[in-house]
Amino acid sequence: MGRRKTLSSVRELEAASPGLVESIVIDGSRNFSSDTSTVIRNDHEPEYLLVQGPDAGIYDAMNKGAVLAKGRYVWFLNGGDVGLLDDISVIEPFLRSDFDILLCSYILEMGRGSVRRRSRDQSYIKHALPTSHQAILYRRDVLGNEPYDLAYPISSDYALTAWLLSSGSRALRVDIAVARFAAGGTSTKSARLIAREAWRVQRDVLGVSARWRVISQVRHAVARTNWRILYHLTSRPDRRLSRVRG
Repeated sequence: MGRRKTLSSVRELEAASPGLVESIVIDGSRNFSSDTSTVIRNDHEPEYLLVQGPDAGIYDAMNKGAVLAKGRYVWFLNGGDVGLLDDISVIEPFLRSDFDILLCSYILEMGRGSVRRRSRDQSYIKHALPTSHQAILYRRDVLGNEPYDLAYPISSDYALTAWLLSSGSRALRVDIAVARFAAGGTSTKSARLIAREAWRVQRDVLGVSARWRVISQVRHAVARTNWRILYHLTSRPDRRLSRVRG
């Protein structure tokens, strides 16, 4: 179960940092009354805040969590993601900084192997997120009450970060892997929708030129092709040669 996996991954962090970490669980599943609450009650001893009920999608759920958050920074993990921080002291010096956004590293699971990916510089936002949203920590006071724009159903994390950076928010690259998750989620399965939404973010939020938007789209297409080949090589060794050639 994805939620159990995620909750278990942050238990050690909470236990090692009493009073410094709060967990907010937003559950919009139909069987929430007998699912998530049971998982938390049985497996999750530290304090938590559980919100159950229908939502309008992942970003609506994340908005609900952001409004309830009381910490200095907010960190979003999806069900099935694994948090890699086991002691807040590892990242605490950065949490005490004046930066609005912390762009951290992450581990991407790909078939039989995994890849450690470092964040790029914030200037990369003109093309895409500098790092995955699971590896971004936002200062709560810059998010607002509804940080994620539901008009971007699959790329609102890109729209949010682009808006913050274009509005003067300061970002810091932190070479600490804070999350691990598997390739092949919604964002990697909806390439065309992502491309359309990225085009809108680049045009309406970042104000980049049409020429740059075309270049960015081409770069994305090439990256997707390379990713498919790499994922195939790591997950289907029995058919490597035929698929790569084809």
